[in-house]
Amino acid sequence: MFLLQARRAKHTNWAAIVIAVDMVNEALVTPTQALSQLGGIDLATVIHITIVACLPKSLARAQVASMGVTTGVIALDPSCVKRFSEAGKPAILVRQDTVTTDIEGMALAVGILTASGGCTSHAVVVARQLGKVCLVACTELHIDMTRRQCTIGGIVLNEGDLISLDGDGGVVYPGQLAIVTERPDRSLAAIASWREARAA
Repeated sequence: MFLLQARRAKHTNWAAIVIAVDMVNEALVTPTQALSQLGGIDLATVIHITIVACLPKSLARAQVASMGVTTGVIALDPSCVKRFSEAGKPAILVRQDTVTTDIEGMALAVGILTASGGCTSHAVVVARQLGKVCLVACTELHIDMTRRQCTIGGIVLNEGDLISLDGDGGVVYPGQLAIVTERPDRSLAAIASWREARAA
């Protein structure tokens, strides 16, 4: 119980921004103190991506390892991720499971999907550190490296075909999904006003 009470609470950057603004509004901290608490956060990167309604039929479900929503072409190895990325095509690394030699591909990919793995697997640990959308333990994923194809939910897909990962719901979809990008605009406006007041 002591550890639960004493350890530092973890929350997302979005939550940290909203909490800081609420605390200033409730006079619990000053704007200067709140800005200090937010010092390590790049406010320009704080976004929340959600899927627009009218979804296609899903291909499969998997275990959520790192949240978010992303769309990209299937890449079955790191060199393929690099090739697609250099051509300006966002790629999703699709593997049986990731290994340490996949790190370059994982860093370049917009998402990661694996057939095996669990909550402490290599893919999970690295994806969370890199901030990549990641789904693991997709039992309906089968990879054929000889044909450079994979089968997801009984549907055969070629390397280069588009898929989408819903890291919030743990679902794999075919094709590209329509998404909405949101930002905590009201809270960001408050923070901007604090900075202007401090600079004046």
